[in-house]
Amino acid sequence: MKQKQKICYTYKMGNNKLARKIRRKKAKEDLKEAQKRMADAFSNISLPDNCTLCQKPFDKKSREHAMSWMVNVIREQKILTCPECWEKLKKM
Repeated sequence: MKQKQKICYTYKMGNNKLARKIRRKKAKEDLKEAQKRMADAFSNISLPDNCTLCQKPFDKKSREHAMSWMVNVIREQKILTCPECWEKLKKM
């Protein structure tokens, strides 16, 4: 008969902890890299510096602004609208 190979429980637990630590570190690095790529890609797009309608300033490095402001392209002209103006336009 084949003898079963004994694995030390503490060794196995230590290996899982190390693997979990490595996965967490990799996920954190991936998130940082993705945020950096998004910031770089967003900064390369030439957008107006403020809302086209109300002249409210637009922060190009802000993730909140990037996710909430609207960009419309009409005949190769970029129209940047803040959330407040966008709501007014939708009601019209």
